[in-house]
Amino acid sequence: MKKYLLISLAVLSSMPLMANSEFEIQSIKTVEDVQMVRNRLIDRMTEILASGKLTDERAQILEERINKLSRKPLPTQEQVNWRVENPVNISELRQKRGGLRNEIKRKKLRQEIKKIMNEN
Repeated sequence: MKKYLLISLAVLSSMPLMANSEFEIQSIKTVEDVQMVRNRLIDRMTEILASGKLTDERAQILEERINKLSRKPLPTQEQVNWRVENPVNISELRQKRGGLRNEIKRKKLRQEIKKIMNEN
């Protein structure tokens, strides 16, 4: 129960951050834009971390995210241009990912049922 509550709280607390990022992501045209958005995101995450409102576990997770994002290399201009020409529909990807997860769960359940049936 605590896990679900923490996950829900994390999702709800990151929504304004992500909603703001979604708009900025659509306006990226250069490597400098990528750097600017990345710096804003790191600054925002650092503010949340410094607020002291997070549990130790959540603070550690956020620190790891900040470290990973700050060490991640910037894309080349060709990569940025390709992404501008080939936009990604994030909501569609999330739906597909959810569908795949559900299919994997169903497959595991079927395998467990077959195993139980074979044992009897």
